[in-house]
Amino acid sequence: MVGMIEILGLPLHPLLIHLPVVLFPALALFLLGYLLVPRLRQRIGWLVMTLSVLTPAAVVAGWWSGHRFYDEHIEMITAAGASTETFENLLADHMANGDVVVWLVPPLAPLIWLFGALERGRRSAAASLTAPATDGQESAPTGTDPAAKGRRVVMVVLALVILGLAGVAGYYVFETGHTGAEAVWGTP
Repeated sequence: MVGMIEILGLPLHPLLIHLPVVLFPALALFLLGYLLVPRLRQRIGWLVMTLSVLTPAAVVAGWWSGHRFYDEHIEMITAAGASTETFENLLADHMANGDVVVWLVPPLAPLIWLFGALERGRRSAAASLTAPATDGQESAPTGTDPAAKGRRVVMVVLALVILGLAGVAGYYVFETGHTGAEAVWGTP
């Protein structure tokens, strides 16, 4: 039997699972602003990109530690000669929801980064189409961006996909946390 991973005497899983429970809502909140309010993109883009990497890492770490926690408890219950049925039933929904979350949250990162790259391209094209001011005059447009319309369509569709995926992932993050809390604190 492998020993349980602990930090300061506490099992690793209950410590790790708080990361996605905090990081995902933060990502979702800032992501809403980033996708829906273009003037915020340059200010909070770095935060959204950082959270888009940290959140999936936290989800995968929580998922991994949860499966390990489960396996260790099954081994301990079996070694004690007791039935594992009650334990398995308590955690069935929690584990099923966690398995869904681990498939929904990580794909958000490349989609968010693609949106960020398109946004950066949009800003870069807009800047290159404006001539620098000379003789005290305001900047004047020097041409049009031939890719602007296509980029805008792709960004709108991508934003809708990201928002949809984040919404479904948010539901499952909540359900995973809720069923885990019920398994620990609820009365079967």
